[in-house]
Amino acid sequence: MEKELKHYRYGGDITHIGMEALPSGKDIVVEIEKIAWVEREKVNGEYKSVWVCYFKKNPYFTLPMILNSTNKKRIARLAGTPYLETVKNLPVTLTKEMDKAFGGGKDWALRMSLVPPKIKPTGEIIKPVLNNKSSNWNDIIKWVEDGGEIKKVSDKYDIPAEDLALLETKKKEAKK
Repeated sequence: MEKELKHYRYGGDITHIGMEALPSGKDIVVEIEKIAWVEREKVNGEYKSVWVCYFKKNPYFTLPMILNSTNKKRIARLAGTPYLETVKNLPVTLTKEMDKAFGGGKDWALRMSLVPPKIKPTGEIIKPVLNNKSSNWNDIIKWVEDGGEIKKVSDKYDIPAEDLALLETKKKEAKK
């Protein structure tokens, strides 16, 4: 399995997600549970009035996200309403974009993609498919043989039954 890189913001006492939410900087699909205007939210040690986006349970993070102007506009466009408090259960793709940084220069920023993600009719987020033809299949086999948990793989990927059985066989063979 490819090594998951840690963003420099990872760890510490963060209260809201930023770029560290993207595993190894890759796009993820999550579902917005609700959005609220909060009069007194602690942000970077200071209390501010901000829009806060709360997400449904997902395998990537548990914290909410402070919405900047760009992300507020994108959510309004995706949801088809300028009233963010009415947005509920909206699937979105979190991605990264180069933007102006505080103090000048440029840096990566966490953004809502304007491209709506594909979801199953049940509202369940579609996970990428992992099978024996996937480009990272051999890396995942090695990771499982080296003690990696199959559950962690199945949390991130949709694995056909025959390939899941193959992973389990490889795991058992490695224990011998």
